[in-house]
Amino acid sequence: MRDEWTQEYVKYSNEVVKEKILEEIDSMTVSDFQNTLEDYGFDDLNDTLDNVLGECMTVLVNAIFKERTK
Repeated sequence: MRDEWTQEYVKYSNEVVKEKILEEIDSMTVSDFQNTLEDYGFDDLNDTLDNVLGECMTVLVNAIFKERTK
């Protein structure tokens, strides 16, 4: 059985690893992010993300177009 110090150290170490993974994900392009979702079998999430990004792109294109054609 692990002592309290060891348990806290393991918990801290796990958090450090998760933070590094989060930093890695944060630096990904959208394409890399979606490829990674596919690699891990999260196809449903990827489909949802495709739909949301498509809607966001349409809204943004229209907003920028409106601004530039004033």
